[in-house]
Amino acid sequence: MNAVKHGYFKVIIRTVDTDVLVLAIAAFHLLNITELWVAFATGKCFTYLPVHEMAISLGPENCKALPFLHTFNGCDTVSSSAGWGKKTVWDVWKAFDEASLIFCALASTPSSVEDHLGILERFVVFHYDHASSAVVMNEARKQLFSPKGSCCNQLEHYKAPFR
Repeated sequence: MNAVKHGYFKVIIRTVDTDVLVLAIAAFHLLNITELWVAFATGKCFTYLPVHEMAISLGPENCKALPFLHTFNGCDTVSSSAGWGKKTVWDVWKAFDEASLIFCALASTPSSVEDHLGILERFVVFHYDHASSAVVMNEARKQLFSPKGSCCNQLEHYKAPFR
C-alpha cells in the first residue's frame, strides 16, 4: 500500500466491494500499521468498519485463511452457492477446526487443492448438515435426499411418466 510506504500508521480504504474488505482483513497483520478502516457501502448503509479490530479478533492465521474461504463458498461473486449465506458459512468455519488449517494452506498454495479435497468435501457436507456422519458428497447426498430407511432404487417408479 502506498500509504504504508510513506510512513502512515492509520489508513482508510473506500469501497463498496466485500472482496476489498476481505483482502484488507487478510493483509492487516502484514502491513505493520495501527489502524485500518474501510469506509464501506453507500447511502443509508454507509459505515466505517474497523478492520484492525476484526483482524486482531480473528488472529493472523484465520486472516490468512479468509480469502480462500471467501472464494470457496462463492461469496466473492454476486450469486453465492445455493443456500450458502455468508453468516452460515462463517458459523460452519468456526465449528470445523480442521478447515482453518486447510484454508490457510490453500490461500498460499492453491495448486495443492488435490491434497485437501477430503477436508473440503467434509466442509461442504458439514455446511448442509452439521450432524451428518458423511465425509464425501455422494454419501451425504444419499443421506440428505433419500427418505429414512428407503433406497434410491425406489425412485424408479417416478421415471415412468417421463419415458
